[in-house]
Amino acid sequence: MKKILKIIAITLLVLLSLSCQQKEKPQPSIKVYPNVEVSYIDYAIMNEINIVRLENNCDLLTFKQELTNVAATHSNWMATNEKMDHHYYTERQKHFPEQLLGEVIAFNFRTANATVQAWLKSPKHREVMLSKKYNYFGVATAYNAQNRPYVTALFLTK
Repeated sequence: MKKILKIIAITLLVLLSLSCQQKEKPQPSIKVYPNVEVSYIDYAIMNEINIVRLENNCDLLTFKQELTNVAATHSNWMATNEKMDHHYYTERQKHFPEQLLGEVIAFNFRTANATVQAWLKSPKHREVMLSKKYNYFGVATAYNAQNRPYVTALFLTK
């Protein structure tokens, strides 16, 4: 009987340890609105962007889920192809007819602050981030096989 209990206990421990192992580490997320979750890094990037906007006398931007969804598609494309590129921008623009869409992208910055600071150092990216034309934004990060982040931030007018 003790031998059977020992075998059951070992089997349960093995099964428990296997169920806890994951091939791909999920990114932690946070609820920004009821039923809306974004990764912590994306949430942090959006906060950093709004802090910089406030410091530069710009209005805060409002999170828009559709922008994050479109940004995620592009970040995933960049990570899969290991290419930082504004490729297919016109396709992203088609999701928002009659509205102005701005885009900034980044690769391999490990923190929200580092990502936003890099954008601020680029005149074109800075112009997009601090434009008073935009009212909404969405951010998405995807990781390549080497766990290097690719980030897309989209900005939209009303």
